[in-house]
Amino acid sequence: MFGYEVKLDPPQAEVDRVMQTIISSYASDHRPLEWAIFTTDSATGRQNGGGATGYAVYDWAYIQFFAIPAELRGKGLGRELMDRVEAFARERGLTGLFLDTFEFQARGFYEKLGFTLFGSIEDHPKGQSRYFLQKRLDRPKSHSN
Repeated sequence: MFGYEVKLDPPQAEVDRVMQTIISSYASDHRPLEWAIFTTDSATGRQNGGGATGYAVYDWAYIQFFAIPAELRGKGLGRELMDRVEAFARERGLTGLFLDTFEFQARGFYEKLGFTLFGSIEDHPKGQSRYFLQKRLDRPKSHSN
C-alpha cells in the first residue's frame, strides 16, 4: 500500500527529487537542459527582474517563464529578449520554441513574433482561456513588424 502527502509550497529539494525521477527515464542524449536568460540594467549590470527561463528537451525549448518588469515594457526589451531566446535555441540546433500564456497576458505579443496557436484550454481561469503557442525554428526566421 502507498501513502500520499499533499504539500503547498513544497521545498525545492522535494520537487527536484520528482524531477530527477523523470530525468532519469530519458536517454542520456535527450536529458532536459534547463536554461535562463536574464535582462540586466545597462548601467549597473545587475539583473532587473526581467528574463526568460525554461528547458530544452527532444529538440524543442519550452519557455516556462517570460517576464519584463512593468516599468520597462513598451521599450522593445521583450522583443530583444525573445530574439536572445530564439538565438540560444538556434545555436543548439533546436526545432522550435513553445510556451503558454493566458488570455489576459501576451498572446498578441507572441503572435507578432511568429508564434502560432496550437491549443487552448477554455475556462482557465473561469471565463477566460489559456493558450499554447509554438514557433518552428527549422524554417526561415520571420518577425512581423
